[in-house]
Amino acid sequence: MSSIMKGNTKYLIKSVQKACNILSLFNSDSTEMGTTELSKKLNLSKSSVHKILLTLEYEGFLVQNKTNDKYSLSTKFFEIACSYLNKMNFSELVKPLMEHLVDKFNETAHFAVLDDNEIVFVEKMTGNQPIQILSKKGKRCPIYCTSSGKIILANLPEEKAKEIVDNIEFKKFTNNTITSKEELLKEIYMIKDRGYSIDDEEFEVGIKCIGLPIKNISGNLIGSLSITGPKFRMTDEKIRQIFDSFNNYSIL
Repeated sequence: MSSIMKGNTKYLIKSVQKACNILSLFNSDSTEMGTTELSKKLNLSKSSVHKILLTLEYEGFLVQNKTNDKYSLSTKFFEIACSYLNKMNFSELVKPLMEHLVDKFNETAHFAVLDDNEIVFVEKMTGNQPIQILSKKGKRCPIYCTSSGKIILANLPEEKAKEIVDNIEFKKFTNNTITSKEELLKEIYMIKDRGYSIDDEEFEVGIKCIGLPIKNISGNLIGSLSITGPKFRMTDEKIRQIFDSFNNYSIL
């Protein structure tokens, strides 16, 4: 009942409640139903259910199969769900995963998002290692030489990724920094196949990171999660273990 207290229901509209009850019956097991079936399930008259169904169809919430006269949910519910997900605070959703990986591997985790062809750290968690990674929320980094940035590029629609790559002004930060469009595109293809990105002293000497894609329930990219540490601690075996732990954890 959300904010409405039990017993204080005088302002509730019965017809709207009936419509909500009808919509609630549509699920993966009952994707298509007719007037008779719905009236029996809700113990309502067929005429009442019929009027509600016609109204919901008129407003675009239901579609009718003209072959059998049954109804199913329209794509409007998908649009509503996407709007809800887009407004959610995804950094809060990612925090449990960050905590899980930090607790398990005792390294620094960053959640980053794309902003104006750069990445921005919007969340950070650290382990209790004596040698810590110096970074902070709000820090902006290049997209082409960080694990967070490269995994985002690899998971963007191809046209969007190409647009970003075409406008990069490459700057050499270390001897390992990617400095050409061709080199970056080759790396992106490798990341697509592998499922994760690596920053092996490309942005900062002595620092190695793994980048992982964070997607919503619709499979759309919302950001990236990176695990960062000194290169001597971030072994190939540890990288594989982090990737396996990530794959075995569900956010949404």
